[in-house]
Amino acid sequence: MDLATLIGGVTAFGLVFGSIAMGGGMAFLDAASAMIVLGGTFGAMLLATSLDKFKSIMSVTGKAFKQPNYDLGTSAASMVEYAQIARREGILGLEKAISSADPFLANGLQMSIDGYPPEAIEEILETDLDYLKKRHKEGSDLLMIGGTFAPALGLIGTLIGLVQMLQNMSDPSTIGPAMAIALLTTFYGALLANLLFTP
Repeated sequence: MDLATLIGGVTAFGLVFGSIAMGGGMAFLDAASAMIVLGGTFGAMLLATSLDKFKSIMSVTGKAFKQPNYDLGTSAASMVEYAQIARREGILGLEKAISSADPFLANGLQMSIDGYPPEAIEEILETDLDYLKKRHKEGSDLLMIGGTFAPALGLIGTLIGLVQMLQNMSDPSTIGPAMAIALLTTFYGALLANLLFTP
């Protein structure tokens, strides 16, 4: 897992939930509020894309929590090494290097071995990069949509709670639960948007 993501997530959530626990944590738990914000936000995210794309994007998003397994300096050094192998042993000498190369470089090496012209290799690899950038942007855009919808659903929950409270002002026992929904949905929405989706 990426260390910065881990430290940032633990620090942010730890401080928030730690302060909640110190002040009486059960008061901040409300199933109805969570259903409105969580269910509504993910439902809205599904409305904004297809199910297949949603699953694919969630898979890509999960990679943000993993330690990157590439290094530009290492990749550059590897490319110099591959060029030296090709000069010494010919293009076919690169076959044994494919197994140790990262998938992107391995694809380029395999096309070189198969006799693709340099222009075709460059075009194919650029197309692969464009597709990768597009997929990552779609994931980023969907998370930003979640960051927009979560506070909005929190506000909707607040309005629901206020309506319920105003309808039952004659019964004091209903005011507390209605106010809890009204305030906690806003809290949950802000928490999701600022500690999960937007970062």
